[in-house]
Amino acid sequence: MSLLSPKKPEIPTDTIAALSTARGHGAIAVVRMSGARSFPILTALTGKPPGPQGRLLLRDFQNIDRGMAVVFYGPRSYTGEDMVELHCHGSPVITEELLSRLESLGARRAGPGEFTYRAVLNRKMALLDAERINARINAGSRQTLTLLDTSPGSLDLLTDLLDMAYNALADVESHIEFEEGEIPSFSALVARLAWLRGQASLTQRNASLPAVLLYGPPNCGKSTLFNAIIGYERALVSDTPGTTRDYLEAEFYFDGVGFRLMDSAGVRSGGDALEEQGVDRTKTLHGEASVVIDFSGDTTDDPRVVPVQGKADLSGAPAQGILGVSGVTRVGVHELLAEVAKRVRLFQQGDGWDLWISRTTKDIFDELHTLLGAASTAELPEISAHYLVRFCEKLRQDIDQPSIDLYDRIFSRFCIGK
Repeated sequence: MSLLSPKKPEIPTDTIAALSTARGHGAIAVVRMSGARSFPILTALTGKPPGPQGRLLLRDFQNIDRGMAVVFYGPRSYTGEDMVELHCHGSPVITEELLSRLESLGARRAGPGEFTYRAVLNRKMALLDAERINARINAGSRQTLTLLDTSPGSLDLLTDLLDMAYNALADVESHIEFEEGEIPSFSALVARLAWLRGQASLTQRNASLPAVLLYGPPNCGKSTLFNAIIGYERALVSDTPGTTRDYLEAEFYFDGVGFRLMDSAGVRSGGDALEEQGVDRTKTLHGEASVVIDFSGDTTDDPRVVPVQGKADLSGAPAQGILGVSGVTRVGVHELLAEVAKRVRLFQQGDGWDLWISRTTKDIFDELHTLLGAASTAELPEISAHYLVRFCEKLRQDIDQPSIDLYDRIFSRFCIGK
């Protein structure tokens, strides 16, 4: 039994349903069902039996809407069970009424990740493959998708680490047995685990979109530019300095690059207590941001910073090395976004991220780090051997006998409907 095929809980026998497309208004929405009663519920909903595998069939959904039904016969489906997809118009009213009708006919609303959970239980995919699916859904960059395809699996990483740990333990026990020379070093094992933990931390950091911060003094055009970029009036705009007290953020994509655009409080001194808190938070965000759009007028060698002059429609030509932008006329906005996309790409390529590691595996590495730290700092070889034995036992357990609560840890992070 391994992490890829661990001891599994019992397979559920009820039928689940959920909205699988994003909530909100859209052209099309997809409601999914999986379980033994999927086809009988479909028949009750539409008055017609299920059709051929995978074929789109026009159906009336009991006066709720008229759309398409697609059936997938188990075990040749995503979950391994009989499945139905109902394609309807993308109205929240329609999808909610449709889900309520499915409930009345015997389905249960699915929780986070339940469809993929059933796919794992029915051996349609491995447990840690499910983590990669969730990471693919939430990928914020092309680099993430590439590493998801090229990185070795968690089982391979843990097995290689266990081999190194066995070799280190053998060297230490041999020294104890023959008492010759100095205590053998296992620096290669320490270095390997440190590198893996570093890659795991980079994976978690890059799991969210990089932050791009609008930074500068009050009333310099940050909020107007923020609204112009995202396309609607999200931030309040006023001629009165200090209007923005807290930061706002919105996801934005340009030239295939995604980022979180953040509008922040203007940086100045002498404001009231609430404004001072906003300024402190802005300074913290400045240190954490991947890219900073700086309205202060200062050029800098910081590769994260794009110096700009706001209100370019009023302020005239900017100084050398500073980009003029205006949220009112959109002068320089396209050029600014192109520069931001360039800086985000450079930031992502230059951080040394070469390996995608799941959060579950990161947790394992963190626990191993504590044991290996105790082994490497021990003054006696017998104590080093004791902690290396525990290190190996921990790894062996994680490879061969993962606990059932691993399922909860993984699938609680999924969206509903997947």
